[in-house]
Amino acid sequence: MLPVLTALPVLTVLFACGGEPAPTVDPITSAEASAAAARIFCEASTQAGGTCAAEGGVATIGAHKVELAVTIKDFVALNSRSLGVGSSAQQIPGEVQLVADVGVSVDGAAVSTLDFTHAANDVDMAVARAAVLDELLQRWMVGYGLAALDAVGGEGAPALAGVGMEVAPAALEGATAWAAYPMLSGSGLDPKTGGRMAPQVSSMAKALGPYVEGMKPGLHSVHVKAELGGPGGPGACGILPPVVAGPGASVSMVRLAGDVTVDGAAGADICALSEAVAWPLPKGEVKLAWEQFFVVRVD
Repeated sequence: MLPVLTALPVLTVLFACGGEPAPTVDPITSAEASAAAARIFCEASTQAGGTCAAEGGVATIGAHKVELAVTIKDFVALNSRSLGVGSSAQQIPGEVQLVADVGVSVDGAAVSTLDFTHAANDVDMAVARAAVLDELLQRWMVGYGLAALDAVGGEGAPALAGVGMEVAPAALEGATAWAAYPMLSGSGLDPKTGGRMAPQVSSMAKALGPYVEGMKPGLHSVHVKAELGGPGGPGACGILPPVVAGPGASVSMVRLAGDVTVDGAAGADICALSEAVAWPLPKGEVKLAWEQFFVVRVD
């Protein structure tokens, strides 16, 4: 069962420089990571009731070939070490840090490339090495890969349902949108919030039409990054809570900021989504970040 990740903190990784012990593990190669990505993609397909065969970095699902190209951009291993001597000695876990791009192509056509930074700790450096790759790819699969898997299957959204979220593919004008699991973060965020976001994800998927209008037939990626709430005024596209103000009542604006990236081209105006989406509304001056990925098939 793939893990359901509802909140993913932003990592600030300080890579090792001179004076650190030499790494005790071999670097992770792009070929190794790509093969691991294909295996995880196939595992998710099997869990969703499909069939899939992985060979190298390619997952074959029916008549479709999905290439998972993971490019390792940086790998750092910081050795575990002992602190103190004798019976009072403590073993300090080592850390493996990884920066990678994960690219998806379906039947030779590129769909998306996304960059990730992750770190894993363990006193056993081999365990940390294995964990950092697996955790990074599981994070990619839940937050991004599920949409690609369901789009390739083309019938419903069984892969997303397999992690506990029922969101039907959204029928747009001449297109269909599949969603991945929502990635949420914020101070004091209830870990169960992501699992309750199906209506919000569905409303966003149904509002994507203007972003893919006029695009050529095939698969396309849409990546929404939204920030809700926080201090300051409502900004250019503030939103209202879904309440009816009675006589003498006042309704506060909730700040909405962010951008929409289509096929890797950032900068589309997120304000077009402000009134169409059932946004989660943070309380007070709490800021909530929502990262949502879709794969859209234009007919």
